[in-house]
Amino acid sequence: MRTSRGRQQNRERRRRSAGGLCSALALSALTGCSSLPSSVNPVNWWDSLTDHNLATQRPPPPQADAPYPNLATVPGKPAAADAKAHQAIVAGLVADRANAQYEATQVPIADPSLPQASPELFGGSAPPPGAAPSAAATAPPAAAASLAAATAPPANAPAKPAPAPRKSVAEAPLAPPAAPANNASGDTAKQVADAAPPPTMPTTPPPPPKIPGTDIPQTTPAAPPKKPPPPPASKPPLSADEAKPLTIGFPIGSAVVPPAEMDTIKALAARRGNRSIAVVGYGDATDATPETQTEAVTLALARARAVIAALTAAGVPADAIAMDAEANGHGALARLVE
Repeated sequence: MRTSRGRQQNRERRRRSAGGLCSALALSALTGCSSLPSSVNPVNWWDSLTDHNLATQRPPPPQADAPYPNLATVPGKPAAADAKAHQAIVAGLVADRANAQYEATQVPIADPSLPQASPELFGGSAPPPGAAPSAAATAPPAAAASLAAATAPPANAPAKPAPAPRKSVAEAPLAPPAAPANNASGDTAKQVADAAPPPTMPTTPPPPPKIPGTDIPQTTPAAPPKKPPPPPASKPPLSADEAKPLTIGFPIGSAVVPPAEMDTIKALAARRGNRSIAVVGYGDATDATPETQTEAVTLALARARAVIAALTAAGVPADAIAMDAEANGHGALARLVE
């Protein structure tokens, strides 16, 4: 009994000593943090990573100590607009626009082709603001005077058209003006055509406008285009004998024209006239291998050049000869072309 009780007491002493040692270690660790340098202090690490300072207290939110708002000071809902008044305003604006368009159609617009309406187009300058127009500028030409006399309103007609009736568009929309009972427009056009002939088109351009401070050169009319040369006379078609090709024989593997073929080449050059000659050389190819075809084309070109040299020696211009070469075939060929 004594032995077991002594063992329990020893165990309790060791447990107490171990708890005190842990408490001392924890206290020393906490007290050591305050004395650590800032580079290894965990508090400073957290502040640098989160941009927050743990040592300071968070400030209160704004208006935290302000009194609660009084709902009685909130304004009430605005009253809705009067639908009838809104429709009346819209209808009035539409009626005003329609009446303005109607009045615009009744007011005559000045013809910009008249000298007094566009003086800069007829070599003159526009009068300064406020100046009275001259007699020459206000005097209408003969054609304009006849047109004005033919289209003048009756003597008892009012000077200004009466304004359109001011009525609601929804009730009675504006009607287009009534057409005349008789064909007055056709009679007016006939009278204008009979009164003055149409003006002739001037042969020279109008003089440039005179603007103070600027120098505009005189426009020089361009010369009329020259008449194109007549097309060349058509050549008569070749006969059967003329269109027959001339076959020129060469020795195997040779590009020298035989002396016996020179007379036939000269005869072809003599009956050429103003036509062209097509020359084709052949290379005596025996198979279709690339090496054989290359050698055959080279021989064909040499034969075609030899025939062309004989033709130019006979008086045929070089620009009147067309050359071609083919690997298969023998000799050369020359013929007249259109």
